[in-house]
Amino acid sequence: LARELVEVREAHGGTVDSVAAVDKRLVEVAKQVTAQMDEFLQQLSTTKRDFAVRVAELQGTMDGSLRDLADSEQASRETIERRTVRLEEKLEKTGADLQHRLLECSKTSQGAVAALEKASAEARE
Repeated sequence: LARELVEVREAHGGTVDSVAAVDKRLVEVAKQVTAQMDEFLQQLSTTKRDFAVRVAELQGTMDGSLRDLADSEQASRETIERRTVRLEEKLEKTGADLQHRLLECSKTSQGAVAALEKASAEARE
């Protein structure tokens, strides 16, 4: 710009016309700079809006993912609790069955011992 202004001044021989030409060129450059700044600000504003929209979209996606994760965690917890209850019930039933079988075995053993003792007593007599 400075070089261009020097060229304008030299082209008009340093006269009042050259000052007017320099002023005219400065006004033109100021208009161009202003237009470019307006365009840049518009682009910046658009970019800012686009960025805000994208951030909102990402926030929504993240919130949805967090809800899905919480739902999945809750479902897993409930499944684990149900399975634990079923296993505890099976364990209690198995324990009760084993106690019943042990009692039957004990009775059978006692009967066998009594029969052996009776047979042994009869054999001694």
